[in-house]
Amino acid sequence: MTEQPSDPEPRVSNHLLVHTLVQLADTLIDDYDVIEFLGILTERCVTLLDVDEAGIMLADQRGTLQVIASSSERAKLMELFELQNCDGPCLDVFRSGEVIAAADLREQTGRWPTFSREHWRSVAAPCTVFRCVCVVR
Repeated sequence: MTEQPSDPEPRVSNHLLVHTLVQLADTLIDDYDVIEFLGILTERCVTLLDVDEAGIMLADQRGTLQVIASSSERAKLMELFELQNCDGPCLDVFRSGEVIAAADLREQTGRWPTFSREHWRSVAAPCTVFRCVCVVR
């Protein structure tokens, strides 16, 4: 009889995950600050998802995207750069409503001509009607 391989150790500790969920839930009181909530969310995305940066863009009532929260100044600049140039993975996700994942941006020549491949290795951008979250490595 062959031994079944055991499950690998979880990449994120249960304690950190629970702490994150409690911290996020604590912001959901009557007068919670949505910007603070989204800031915590982006910071925890970096830790829990093992990514280098994370950011959130929200569309206003006219459908115009705005940078709302970022895990770092670098992530904020990346998102502002996308908005300024009307080019990048987060904008494509918002327009199409479909998840975008590019494991190696060097293979994406021509896809986002103004999006800098020199500073980013990969990107994953899930989107819903309400928000667009971009995480990059």
